[in-house]
Amino acid sequence: MNSAIQISKLSKFFGDLHVLNEISFAVNLGEIVSILGPSGSGKTTLLRCITGLDQEYSGDITINQIDQTRFLTDNRIAFVTQKYGNFPWLTVEENIKLGLDKRKAISSGYNVEVVRLIQDLGLSGFEKSYPDQLSGGMQQRLAIGRALAQDTEILAMDEPFGALDYQTRQGLQELIKSISHRYGKTILFVTHDIEEAIFISDRIVLITKSPSVIAKEYSVPPQLRLSEELETRFADGFVGLRRQIEKDMRRLAHEDDKTEKNISLENEI
Repeated sequence: MNSAIQISKLSKFFGDLHVLNEISFAVNLGEIVSILGPSGSGKTTLLRCITGLDQEYSGDITINQIDQTRFLTDNRIAFVTQKYGNFPWLTVEENIKLGLDKRKAISSGYNVEVVRLIQDLGLSGFEKSYPDQLSGGMQQRLAIGRALAQDTEILAMDEPFGALDYQTRQGLQELIKSISHRYGKTILFVTHDIEEAIFISDRIVLITKSPSVIAKEYSVPPQLRLSEELETRFADGFVGLRRQIEKDMRRLAHEDDKTEKNISLENEI
């Protein structure tokens, strides 16, 4: 399978603070890969490096088999964050139109594309509403819509549902899975939620506390990957994978605690 993103020995420092330590993995075309890890593990930093928002790193990143810098000269990666990022002075319809390629503005398909996105996102009837008139879940749907309107091959999402209630979060997880199947997007998804990572992803990359390394990669079984039903969460394969990841994360946290205690003792000596 062709890779959409290839990361090789990516390291990142903030001054003397070592955040990422020779991270290497690939994301295949049309795949959803979640980066999973505890708070402070450098997940957002990793995503910013991959998308070109932070270019002060060592290592290599290729996108669609070409150097990241060259790729980003003529292309972009749509980015969705936890903070929505909608333009408050624009309506739902205007926010989505803003994301569309301006070349489509002169084509008959321009308004058709806007209508289709609004329908797919469950925002029909709110076309003339402003972001502050929408619920949190609807605002995040709008942010996803604006990202999709950019028609990029790759979509990056940084804990986009972290501020939402559990039920709204589940609905948006279903939406992301549906969008991936419908639009064929490659999605890089950052989360600290194990259940969310399993439900959404084709693969999961688990990273440790900083300086972060890849602890393990998990492939989500096909029967779970292809299902968009919430009941999937109760399937034996889902529960088994969740327990395995929880066990691995507890082990890593225990190892980190031991290391920190040893360093503390050495400093006292």
